[in-house]
Amino acid sequence: METMKTIKNMHFEHMLWQNQLEFNRRELAIFERFLTQREEKILPHKRAELVGELHHFVRLVNNLLAEISSNEKLMCMEVRAEPVPKNELKEDFKYLREEMFYYDQNYRQFKKDFRSFAAALEIT
Repeated sequence: METMKTIKNMHFEHMLWQNQLEFNRRELAIFERFLTQREEKILPHKRAELVGELHHFVRLVNNLLAEISSNEKLMCMEVRAEPVPKNELKEDFKYLREEMFYYDQNYRQFKKDFRSFAAALEIT
């Protein structure tokens, strides 16, 4: 019974992460559109740097969503009483939680820097 409670909690956290990542993916597309629409105001090297960072975060989002999906499959196996090593499930979840923590910190900083750049660009 304790395993089911743990799996439900993990599933809940996965759902929150998936929503956040999907939102960030849409937000990144908006940022890229912003850069495209103001291309003439941005120095080419700065634009390339920002687009590179945007694409980096898109790759991270895709990788994290794939890892969440993989972890969800392991949890489904556990619910169906298929043999999944308990430590593997918990270790994967712990790793994913750390990855989300670092992703979130880095994305927040990127977003803050991007907003500052966009605000300065609008002033000029």
